[in-house]
Amino acid sequence: MPQELNYWLTTVEMPTSPALPLPESADVAIIGAGFTGLSAALALAKRGAKVVVLESETIGWARVRAMVHGAHRTKARRQ
Repeated sequence: MPQELNYWLTTVEMPTSPALPLPESADVAIIGAGFTGLSAALALAKRGAKVVVLESETIGWARVRAMVHGAHRTKARRQ
């Protein structure tokens, strides 16, 4: 079975973000800037927490890319 290509990921140029210096302190550190991490960071910040979000890949895309390219393999292994 040929692997399907995701139109969005193969046609869009992903934006880059400059690395910012880490703050001296934070109340909470969120590891991963995907949908869940960013949602958690926003909810905590709205409640007054000083939040830092750490991401090693593209902000907002790491989990989506993993799901698109690896979900069928992960599901097959779990069965």
